[in-house]
Amino acid sequence: MEEAGGDGQWKQYTYTIKATAFSEEGEYSINIYSEDTATNSSTNKAKEMIIDFIVDKTAPTVAVANLEDMGRYQEEAHEFNVTVKDNAVLAKLEIYRDGELWQSIEGTDLLTPEGYLTISLPEAGQYQDIELIAYDAAGNVTEPLDYRVLVTSNGWIQFYNNKPLFGGSIAGVAAVGGVIAFLIAKRKKKEEDK
Repeated sequence: MEEAGGDGQWKQYTYTIKATAFSEEGEYSINIYSEDTATNSSTNKAKEMIIDFIVDKTAPTVAVANLEDMGRYQEEAHEFNVTVKDNAVLAKLEIYRDGELWQSIEGTDLLTPEGYLTISLPEAGQYQDIELIAYDAAGNVTEPLDYRVLVTSNGWIQFYNNKPLFGGSIAGVAAVGGVIAFLIAKRKKKEEDK
């Protein structure tokens, strides 16, 4: 505590509380009580100078439902659900699509009656890279959640992007073509031998 003033002037007291007193996460409320030699007393609450704050070192949590990495969805738009929670105050959720900010949802809009957000991802002719990052009011940030998904109602694009099936089909067609070419060559040779 430091004292200033006196000798007929108002006295002022400066209270310094070490930061180590607030090293643990949690809610803090500071109450300061002063009493002079004439037994006059004062508190910061009586002066309506309330000192309440939260120490938050934990990033929010993000849970995603109905969306799988490398998922393929044959539809015009694919809906998935996102739940974002924090131990104190949420700031925002950012959703990036193919490396660009696609949606930014503010903290109060994250608190829906259902407890989750429903996001509708539009179709595209190729895989889309989706990244979700949440922030809380204390500046804590989640590790990005990354998904690579294909959303299209076009069956041919679905087939082409299913590499095992597409590759297997090409190999199957090539094998059948090879067998047909072999049979034709064998038949031709038989006819020539006659």
